[in-house]
Amino acid sequence: MSYHKGDVKQNAVNIAFAIVQAEGGKKLTMRHLADEIGISHTALYRHYKNKDAVLLQVATKGFTQLMLQMAEGLKAQDKDSAAQLSDAALAYIEFALEHAEIYRLMSGDFAQNSSANVELSGLSSQMFEILKMIILKGQAEGVFKGDDAESAGFALWSLLHGYVELTLRGGARDDAEAAVGLLISALIV
Repeated sequence: MSYHKGDVKQNAVNIAFAIVQAEGGKKLTMRHLADEIGISHTALYRHYKNKDAVLLQVATKGFTQLMLQMAEGLKAQDKDSAAQLSDAALAYIEFALEHAEIYRLMSGDFAQNSSANVELSGLSSQMFEILKMIILKGQAEGVFKGDDAESAGFALWSLLHGYVELTLRGGARDDAEAAVGLLISALIV
């Protein structure tokens, strides 16, 4: 595989993303990644200090994709806040289930215990702001009850994360749309 030096960093992230998705973050090694890119492992170390630095970029790419999917429903101006929140919640579930190993990287031990924690925590907060923004809008429109969008958003996020974790472990029902509908109906006036 030929490459241009300027492409190594992005190629590494894209290929690492695919490896993590297929095999999990623990299976990724710098040597395997370098082989997949078509460079020496020492050349890869010129771009990334270690495996955690690569995994941070993979998790960052995951958060970026997740936020783009969640924000997609906000573009439809003809939808009310409940429909927008439903779309964002379903996008969250869909991303997490379709990219299970990436989701685990974004929300599991690596995100909590690595030196990447601060950076990933910031991305996680940005993702949360999408939910909170929709809830605030819905509260202002009188669609959602209450005035504490922070708590409502956190409760919704917790339930979404729990639903995803249970589903990934084989314990949740298959009907995400019904589950999200039930969650959102609890917010509606």
